Amino acid sequence: MSFDDKTIEELLNAANAGLGFTLNVNGIPAKHLLEITNAAAQSGAQITLIDEAQKLAKESS
Repeated sequence: MSFDDKTIEELLNAANAGLGFTLNVNGIPAKHLLEITNAAAQSGAQITLIDEAQKLAKESS
């Protein structure tokens, strides 16, 4: 299941529920990333933050 197309509220709900997921951070404001990571820390959820744009730039170099 992809979490890239979820709203911030949906991501927060998933993190609060303890669901682990991988999230592409491109285009997500830092304020929202902090909210999501704090929710994950409170619930024990394991989330992985990746930067696909940076990964693609390195691969094309």
